[in-house]
Amino acid sequence: MPNHPTERDTYGAHAVLLYSLFDAITPGYTVHPQYPVGRDTINFVTTFALTTKASPVFSVEVKPPSHITTASKRKAADEQMRSRFPELRDQIRIPTLHGMSAMGSMVCFYEMETATGQISPDDTD
Repeated sequence: MPNHPTERDTYGAHAVLLYSLFDAITPGYTVHPQYPVGRDTINFVTTFALTTKASPVFSVEVKPPSHITTASKRKAADEQMRSRFPELRDQIRIPTLHGMSAMGSMVCFYEMETATGQISPDDTD
């Protein structure tokens, strides 16, 4: 890994981890990159969706490790995660969608109750 890794540098590591944990050893699950529409390319985020029977069960958003040191970038990553969940809501067939926002090896876990749209952890604005 380079001294100042970019999102591209960490993308591969997260992809390999997800594919090896789910796609290769868990029949019925598919890992695939998502390309959200409407996000500007400067603030683009790499998103992976783990699905079964075309229904999302886990979502991962990857940002560069350097974003962890900047409060505004952490807040932007949190906002992106919270906006992504409702976009998936109509496709979800399970009671709770789980997700992870990753900045290098630092992660934050989220969940959304499908019935209510309530996202945890609570927004700490």
